[in-house]
Amino acid sequence: MLYKAKVVILTDIDGSMIGYNGSRDGVREAVELLNALHIPVVPVTAKTAHEILYLGEELGFASEGLIAVVEMGGAICSTTHLPLFEDPIEIKGLQCNPLGDLITEFEHMVEEALEGCKSVRLSRASLEDAERILGLKGLEALLATKRLFLEVVWSDDRKCLEEASEKLSRSGLNTFLGRRFLHVGSHRGKGEAVLKLLEILKIVTIGRPKIVGIGDSEADIEFLELVDEPIIIPQNSISTNLRLRRSDYTIAPHPAPQGWIWVARHIPLKM
Repeated sequence: MLYKAKVVILTDIDGSMIGYNGSRDGVREAVELLNALHIPVVPVTAKTAHEILYLGEELGFASEGLIAVVEMGGAICSTTHLPLFEDPIEIKGLQCNPLGDLITEFEHMVEEALEGCKSVRLSRASLEDAERILGLKGLEALLATKRLFLEVVWSDDRKCLEEASEKLSRSGLNTFLGRRFLHVGSHRGKGEAVLKLLEILKIVTIGRPKIVGIGDSEADIEFLELVDEPIIIPQNSISTNLRLRRSDYTIAPHPAPQGWIWVARHIPLKM
């Protein structure tokens, strides 16, 4: 489906496609509409490859193959080998092209930065801890711990996370401190991954498809600046503090998942 697509949707998942409380009612039906119109849905997310495989089946965006940016730009993954992939890693049938080091290469730096800090590293979390800090249950919480490229750290001590972020940044790692979690990796985030993905799309698609980007947080700004049509999903209401340097973006009228569903219906109408 990808090679002949006229429109491709690059979308964040948490807070954009799925509500922060896990709500996803109506999303599968919206994805099926896009599938019928040959509009591929490409996740650009902090979630792991394992989570995307699971959600791809549940929500339908893997019905004709799957391509995704996972772990906040840590890798580009696909069910088929894509051009520009170098020494891909296989993850449950996905071919993943790493854009940074494995966590095992820099975890000693994370441990040093967190010394004396009461925290949980998600890649090492028990199922009980993962469920507690993520608000997910069972399999979904377990899949979130299967991290390879992006360490996610939780602590109820905000100052601890801020200090760890500063230490790791000085050590040369890239960090992003969100509302609840510190993200740590050696790759450079969603923006750099999407740049490489756009190069791939130029090769594998016939003509130049229109690229729509959907996101809700500061972690999405870099990749939203790169697409043809950026759309912001408000996190709590119809207003949002998120702003882009460009002025031609759209703010959806609802938070996730209703806002994402609105976008899925809005795009075919514009076509």
